[in-house]
Amino acid sequence: MAEPLPPWVLQVVDERPPEPGAAREWVYRALERVLRDGRLAPGSRLPAARRLAQSWGLPRGAIDQACDRLRAEGVLVRRVGDGSYVADRLPLGMASGPEPVVAPVPKRAAQKVLQRMSSRLQGARPSQHWAEGRAPRALRAGVPDIDHFPLATWRRCIAHAFADEQRSSLSYGPPQGTRELRQATARYLTLTRGMRCSAEQVIIVNSTLQATELIAQVLLSPGDRVCIEDPSHPSSARLLSLAHLDVVGVPFDEQGLDVRQAREHSPRPAAIYLQPLHQYPTGIVTSEARRRELLDWADASRAWIIEVDFLNEIAHGGAVQAPLQCGPLSEQVLFVGTYTGVMFPAIRLAYLVVPPGLVDAFSSVRGMLGDHSPVAPQQALAEFIDAGHLGDHLRAMRSTYRARRDVLQRALRGRLPAAFRLGPMVGGVSACLHLPAPWSDVAVVESLGARGVEAGALSLHGWSVPGLNGLVLGYGAYESTDIEAAVDELVALLAGVRVGEPQPA
Repeated sequence: MAEPLPPWVLQVVDERPPEPGAAREWVYRALERVLRDGRLAPGSRLPAARRLAQSWGLPRGAIDQACDRLRAEGVLVRRVGDGSYVADRLPLGMASGPEPVVAPVPKRAAQKVLQRMSSRLQGARPSQHWAEGRAPRALRAGVPDIDHFPLATWRRCIAHAFADEQRSSLSYGPPQGTRELRQATARYLTLTRGMRCSAEQVIIVNSTLQATELIAQVLLSPGDRVCIEDPSHPSSARLLSLAHLDVVGVPFDEQGLDVRQAREHSPRPAAIYLQPLHQYPTGIVTSEARRRELLDWADASRAWIIEVDFLNEIAHGGAVQAPLQCGPLSEQVLFVGTYTGVMFPAIRLAYLVVPPGLVDAFSSVRGMLGDHSPVAPQQALAEFIDAGHLGDHLRAMRSTYRARRDVLQRALRGRLPAAFRLGPMVGGVSACLHLPAPWSDVAVVESLGARGVEAGALSLHGWSVPGLNGLVLGYGAYESTDIEAAVDELVALLAGVRVGEPQPA
C-alpha cells in the first residue's frame, strides 16, 4: 500500500493553482516554496514523480524537468532505486524555516542617506512605465522614437557578434571598452561633433550617470564643490551629492550658465557640470560670449569641466557649435555622451572622452571596480556605426523629429496668453513651456495626468535655484495626431475651458 502523501502536496495547489502553459515553472516554484518554509525538510524523501503528477494534474515531464533543475542546483539528490531526497545541507539562501520578515525601516546607514537627500527628492517619483510594459504617453520628455529604428539591420549585427567565431564576446570585456567600438566612437564624434580625439581617450560605459560617477571617483574628493546648471537632469545632481560632494546649483539666462553669479558664490570650484550645446530641460544653447566667460572661470580656478551631451546630433537647422572639448582647455574637459537617444534606451551604452593624460587612471579605476560593458552589443554597435547604418538612421530621424517639433509649435502657437512662454527648440526632442504665477507646474502635471497627458515639472529638475515653474514637454516619440491631441488637453487645462469650446482671445 502506498504511503499517504504529505499535506503540502495538496496545499500548494490551494495556495497557488498551476497556470496553463507554465507547468514546469509552477512545479519548480511550488517545491522551492515548501523547502523555504520548512514543510519539506532537509533529508526528506520526495513523493514519486508519478504520484505528484497525478495529484497536481500535470504532465509527468513537468515534474521530472523541475526536479532535474533542483538537482542541478544542489537542492535535491537522487538515490538509485530509492527516489529523490532533499539534500542534507541546502544551498545558501534555501535554508528551511519561515522567510525572514523584512524590516520596514531602512538600515541606519541607508536611512542617513535618505534623510540627507529628502529635501532634494520632494515630489520626485521613479518612472514605472517600463516595468509595467506600458509605453509612455505624449508629451513625456526624454523618450526617443523606437518605432522607426531599423531593427532587422540591428538583428544582423547582433547575430554577427554572437557567431561561433566570435565566442570571445561571451567572456569578460576590457574595462575601457572594446577597441572596435572605441575606434568607431572616435570616428563618430569627429563626423557629428567635429571633435579630434583618439580611440585611446574613449571609455565605454553603460550610461551618462555611470560616466559621471566614474569622474567623481577618479578626480573629485568628498567635500569638493561642483557647480551644476540649475535646472538640469535631476539624477545628475543627486548622484554627485551622494558622492559627498558639495553640489551648488547655478541659474542661467538665455545665453547659458550665469558665470558672473557663479564666480561670486564659487570662485574656485573643483568641477563645473553643464550641457552647453543644448541644455536639458530648457533647450538653451550657450552663447559664444558666455562660453568665453566659462572657460576663463575654469582656467582661473583649474576646475574640471564635465561637458554632457545628449541628442545634440539632432539639430533643427543652423550651425551647431563645437564642444568645449575642442577648445583651448581640452585638457580640463571631460566629454560625456550616450547612444541611448540615437539608438534605443535598452542598449545601455554611453561613452566618456578623457584627456590623454587621464586615460590610464580612468581605465585602471574602472577595471579595479570590476566594471565592463557587455561585449556583444559593443561589437554589434561598432559594426552598425562603421557600416553607415547609424548615419542613415540619424538622417531619417532628424527629419522626423523636426516635423514633430513643428507640429508642437503650431499646436501651441497663439493659443495661450503671452505669459506662457515656450523656450528654444533648436535641437533635441523636448521643449520647456514656462508658466506664469499663480500656476504650479506640479499641480498642472498632475491634472494633465488625469487627462491622459504626461509632462514633466520644471521645478522638479531644480536643485537649489528657487522659482522654477514650467512644463517639460517631449515630442520625439509621438505621432503628430498624438501631439496635437495632447496639446488640445494642455491648452484646455491652462485656458480653463474644455476641448472643443471656443478659446479666449
